[in-house]
Amino acid sequence: MEVPLAELASAASEVAEGDYSSARRIFEFTRPGPYPPQIQEVAEAFGMMAVKVEAREFRLERALAEIRRQNETIEEASRVRAEFGTMASFIVIVLSLYTMALSFMQNVVKLDINLRASASVFSFCRSHWRSPLS
Repeated sequence: MEVPLAELASAASEVAEGDYSSARRIFEFTRPGPYPPQIQEVAEAFGMMAVKVEAREFRLERALAEIRRQNETIEEASRVRAEFGTMASFIVIVLSLYTMALSFMQNVVKLDINLRASASVFSFCRSHWRSPLS
């Protein structure tokens, strides 16, 4: 009985180290006949435990891969949002400069420019722009 028990312990240790192919060796101890019923019961328990641990490990690896994929998607969305925020800031600056130039031309150069239309465009853009930090 010591030899089958030592072999069973060796196979169980291999499974504990992550070698799930050793589970087959464990299940060989469940065959009726050459091994006592106690060895068969222990082998059955170890074998089922190995199968469940391997299945759980497989599910965890799949979940981790999905989390990594989602993280990449989030990072890409964050990068795009930052780029959009930079572009929106640039547009606000350009519109501000445009409005200032129109005001200068109307007040200093005395050009008759319809500032109301320009101001409404600027006001619309400013009210619909959200800072990328908010």
